[in-house]
Amino acid sequence: MVDALRRLVDAGMGVYSLTRERAEQLVDDLSRRGELAGEDRESLVRQLVERGQSERAALEAFIADRVAWALRHQPLATRDDLAALEQRLMAQIRAATGARDGTAGSGGGRDGEGGA
Repeated sequence: MVDALRRLVDAGMGVYSLTRERAEQLVDDLSRRGELAGEDRESLVRQLVERGQSERAALEAFIADRVAWALRHQPLATRDDLAALEQRLMAQIRAATGARDGTAGSGGGRDGEGGA
């Protein structure tokens, strides 16, 4: 009887999404059909909920592991990589702007503007 319920849960909706309320409904249905003794109710509900939690935790750990593996094996830029690239780009922009204006490193205005 317990195995029948487990197969039903596994096949129908899966243990990953089994809430306590749903487990209680399934166990109550078994009790009404006479497939489960009343004293076994709470034990079976607890077992189903614990199994659902452990299966969900295992699935989450598996997904996290696979995502971490994929990220480690992809040529993706890190935040540090992007910050370093931004600094290099800003330095090149400052150098190019200064060279175009004739003020590279002087911090002044354009040549030929203002004063003499």
